[in-house]
Amino acid sequence: MPRPTKQAIDYFPLDVSCENDDKLQMIIGEFGMKGEFIFIKLLAYIYKNEGYYCVWDEKTQLKFATGVAYALGGSQVNLIREVVARLIQWEVFDNLVFDSFGILTSRRIQKTWLDATRKRADRHIEPKLWLLTDKNPDKTVNSVPEAEETPEKTEVIHKVKKSKVNKSSCSSRAARQASDQPKRFYNNDHDFLNFTLFTEETETRAEIDLLFQNFCDKVPHPGEITRVYNILTESDLPAPDTWELIVQAFKEFPLAAEAKRNSQYLCSKISGRIGDKCKKQRERQVKQQKASEKLNLENIQAEWQEAQKTGDSPYQHFLKEQGLVVEKAE
Repeated sequence: MPRPTKQAIDYFPLDVSCENDDKLQMIIGEFGMKGEFIFIKLLAYIYKNEGYYCVWDEKTQLKFATGVAYALGGSQVNLIREVVARLIQWEVFDNLVFDSFGILTSRRIQKTWLDATRKRADRHIEPKLWLLTDKNPDKTVNSVPEAEETPEKTEVIHKVKKSKVNKSSCSSRAARQASDQPKRFYNNDHDFLNFTLFTEETETRAEIDLLFQNFCDKVPHPGEITRVYNILTESDLPAPDTWELIVQAFKEFPLAAEAKRNSQYLCSKISGRIGDKCKKQRERQVKQQKASEKLNLENIQAEWQEAQKTGDSPYQHFLKEQGLVVEKAE
């Protein structure tokens, strides 16, 4: 019987300055040291079981809660669920993978596991969960024994190499010329800004799906569509304004640097633009309110000066203007 493939690792690195991490500080600020303890123990649980991911179902939650109950003063499943929900919200764990498969993982966890198991002959990687750029790090090229060289073979090899160099230079030149051409945004004539918002959730999600296919050149995960849809529905801006910012961000996606061409960066960019626009609107409202208050103050000062001229009190002057005081005849 073959020996089962070992996915777990026996240890993992932990930075001595991990408490200075902004996301971990938010966990500590909300949940105290229990939140930090749960996070570190959760990393250990992932590494010692599946290696680079964890199926976060009810069975796992209860099992994990039992394992750390000694330090938390009893089984606190609800606290653990709240901490994990925050870790997903702040993208310590990848929220798209979690929304799609109910699995906890991240790029950093996968990189740590990959480095720790680099020398293993057998290890299993699930492509749909893998977040790193290299989708198949174990792929190798079979080596072929070298044949005995003869003068005729040497001449043929030289000609082949020369031909490859010429083709390579031509292809490089063609690639440079293609890169100089302006990038095309639309793959079809669909007008995304002509979309009627919130008629049906299904229609909205279908429109988001089209955005991904047109500008990101991919069929999105359901979790990616959900994330953009949540940004749209939870925005403080009017729906048409939010949708316009979303379409604009998708249009700019092909021009982004390669490291930034992913849905996480795209959604962060959309949220940032919505936040900036909300901030500008608030600043505009404050400015209008101050202008209105200044105008009211100027009117009050003008009435006061007018009252001083007639010898009346400001209150009497106001009553006269309203026609509420009848002067006595002498």
